[in-house]
Parts: sequence; structure tokens; C-alpha cells
Amino acid sequence: MDYIELNLLEMLDIYGEDKLQSILSRFICPQNIDVENFIQSKAIGFARQRLAMTYWYRC
Repeated sequence: MDYIELNLLEMLDIYGEDKLQSILSRFICPQNIDVENFIQSKAIGFARQRLAMTYWYRC
């Protein structure tokens, strides 16, 4: 299976903040609620500050 790796900052440039936040707000991770909360509410800010780079993988 082929995967596409997207850097969150690249996605921010492509989609804009509102659309990307909408996408990330639908992310769920029942195994780890802290990961879910980070992606939904902090990932964009951390990426902008270069504190934590987040990557999105798609098939």
C-alpha cells in the first residue's frame, strides 16, 4: 500500500487554517485521548512555533 506523507505546515499552506482546523477537529484516537486533544487543539500552534512537527499519512 502506498502512503503520502504530509507535513502539517504544508497542509496549512495548502488548505488554510480554517479548513485544516476543520479536518483536524474530526481526528479521533480512543486509545489515547491526550493525542486526540493535541491534534484537535494544539498541533497547528506547535507546528507554527516549530515545537512539534506533525505529519499526516494517507493511503
